[in-house]
Amino acid sequence: MDSPFPQDPQLTAIAIAISNNELIADLVLPRTTPLGKSSFKYQEFETAQFFTVPDTKVGRRSQVNEVEFHGEMKTESTEDFGLEHPLPFADVRDAPDNTNLEVLTAQWLTGLVLLDREVRTARKVFDQDTYGDNSEVVGATDRFDNPDSDPLNHLLDVLDRTILRPNMITMGQAEWRALRTHPAIVSAVQRNSGIKGAVSKEAVAELLEIKQILVGRSLVNTAKPGTAAKLKLCWSGGISAIYQDETAAKISGVVDGANVTFGFTAQTGTRFGSSWDDRNIGLTGGRRVRIGESVKEVICAPSLGYFLKDVITPR
Repeated sequence: MDSPFPQDPQLTAIAIAISNNELIADLVLPRTTPLGKSSFKYQEFETAQFFTVPDTKVGRRSQVNEVEFHGEMKTESTEDFGLEHPLPFADVRDAPDNTNLEVLTAQWLTGLVLLDREVRTARKVFDQDTYGDNSEVVGATDRFDNPDSDPLNHLLDVLDRTILRPNMITMGQAEWRALRTHPAIVSAVQRNSGIKGAVSKEAVAELLEIKQILVGRSLVNTAKPGTAAKLKLCWSGGISAIYQDETAAKISGVVDGANVTFGFTAQTGTRFGSSWDDRNIGLTGGRRVRIGESVKEVICAPSLGYFLKDVITPR
C-alpha cells in the first residue's frame, strides 16, 4: 500500500499476523482477497423472481414465454481504520532489557484496531434492522434460560424459515451457556434426562445439521474515558443464523448471483504497520507507530439470515 510514511516490514508482519482467539468477525463476515482499489462492487437480486413460476407451456406455433431477471449492481468503498502511538526515545532507553517497545506498541495497536472491527461487525450482525422481516423477539416463555422452553424445536423452526437454510449460527457467551446447558439440548445430545450437563458446539451443530456454531467471547470497555472500566461482551442480546458461502466472500471485488452469501468484508490491501521519527515527542523526540487497515463490512443478502433477539432474559 502506497503511503507517505515509511513502512517497517517487521511491524507490518506483526500487524498481519497478530490475532485474538476470542475475535470472530473474520469468521462471521469473511474477508475478500485483498483488493487493489478502495472501490468494489457486488450484485443484489430480488429474491422473489427466483421463486415465481411463469407459464412454461409452449404452443405448437407460439413463442416461448420470456422472463427477465433483475439485479442491481452496487458500488461501495472500503474505509480506513487505524491508530498510532507516540513512543518517546526516553521510554525506549529506559525499557527493560530485551524489550522492544516498538514491537509491543504495534501489538497493542493491532489488538485495538481488530477489537473495533469486532464491535462494528457485532453491531451490524446483531441488529434487527439488518434482517427486515426475518427476525423476532423471543418471548419470556421461550427463552433459553427458561428450563421449560424448547430451544431445539425453536431453532429447527428458525432454520427452515429462510430461502436457503442457514449453515452458521452466531451467539454470545451468555446465550451459548444457556443453550448448551438447557435440559432439552442436553437430553437430545446425551440421550438422557437432560437434568444436568453441558454439551459442545460441535454436538449442537450436528444436532441442528449446520456447519458451525460461533461464540463471541471478546470484551469491550463501554465506560467513558476517565471513569472506571465497564467491560461488556461485544456479542450479546441474540442469536444470528445465516447462510454463508466462503467462496463468495473470497472473490476480489464482486459478489454476484453465482455466489450467494449473507455478507462479507471487503479489504483493500492488507493490514499494515509503519513507524517514523518525530522530534516533537517529548524533549528528545521519539518514534510514532501506526497500525491500520482499509475494510468495509457488507450485508449483501439479508434474506439469507434470521435473527432472534433476547433469547435469554435481558440483563
